[in-house]
Amino acid sequence: MFTADYEVLVRNQQAELLREAEQERRAAAVKPGKKARASFRQRAARLGYALVKRGRKLEQFGSPGHVSA
Repeated sequence: MFTADYEVLVRNQQAELLREAEQERRAAAVKPGKKARASFRQRAARLGYALVKRGRKLEQFGSPGHVSA
């Protein structure tokens, strides 16, 4: 069904993908703490939470320039 050239091409592509996967595994093994670090989204969410919390505290105590109706 497939020609021999196509089968060789597919085998070469699979071998290349396996080599790339092995390189990625090795790179991940060198940097074990990378996954332990918080992602950008997690850090942004924490920062946003802290800013909202601080803003609520300022509103509670009446920050300068805050006009209550």
